[in-house]
Amino acid sequence: MKRCRLSFFSALVVIVSGCATEPVRAPLKVQRISTPHLISESAYSQISSVVESGAWKPEQMGTIRNGLCVGASPRISIKRSFTYTPPSIKGLPVDEALRWRMTHLDCARKFLKDDFFYYTGQSYGGASQPEDLEQPLMADQLADVDREAYDRRNFVNGPQLLQKTYAARFLKPLFFREGGYVDMQLLFQRYTFRIPYDVIVKFEKTDSSPRIKLPADNHYFGYDGEKFAASMALDHQDFLWRWVAKNSTSIAEAATDNGETKFSVEMKLDIFCRYSVPVDELRSH
Repeated sequence: MKRCRLSFFSALVVIVSGCATEPVRAPLKVQRISTPHLISESAYSQISSVVESGAWKPEQMGTIRNGLCVGASPRISIKRSFTYTPPSIKGLPVDEALRWRMTHLDCARKFLKDDFFYYTGQSYGGASQPEDLEQPLMADQLADVDREAYDRRNFVNGPQLLQKTYAARFLKPLFFREGGYVDMQLLFQRYTFRIPYDVIVKFEKTDSSPRIKLPADNHYFGYDGEKFAASMALDHQDFLWRWVAKNSTSIAEAATDNGETKFSVEMKLDIFCRYSVPVDELRSH
């Protein structure tokens, strides 16, 4: 029991208010700097210390995998939502204005389905920076590029010119200025794949990749049937990830009353959980 030493005068005060105590000081909250990542906050918090440590030992890679997968099944999927604002068609010939806007929308749709998650795993600011995506484009620059693509539509493939605008539209300046999404970079750098040939054929028959060919005699995955070469899986790690990201991604869209389009993009981790291999397991020690 806490004792109070009272003077005769203060006794009356204590009877009403009790003994004076030291004020309780709430601990200062230190706000953690958020590292750009795509995995949901609840899932990322479980693996963030490993992702950001840079010392990826086998047991740490196990922590990453267990945070994303339950055996060969995914715990989570990776999702993003966007509002796509089409370019202005003011001043264009009326017979082409609507067609040009639809071309833009189709390019945006294809970028999100085929390329978005692949680009999130690249190491920007380094040697692996993709062509024409060095700097994010601001709104006025976007308008200039959109107009350039229209002006040159008869000489250069329109979607090819428009491609460089979608990183600025969807990946956001934060992606470039802060160096990329650390979780996706870790996956792309520390894992490759051993995918059965029949799985590859199944996906390619469903949705073939014009820019990602699978030569019948010696396709880039490094094995045919039961054969597998670690050197090929490592040499074509980037190629494999591009194929995996594309074939793991689905998109949903909904038009709005003001002419914009709401996009939801989801990358499921089924292929990753079933067929991924840490690159260190394929290297001699």
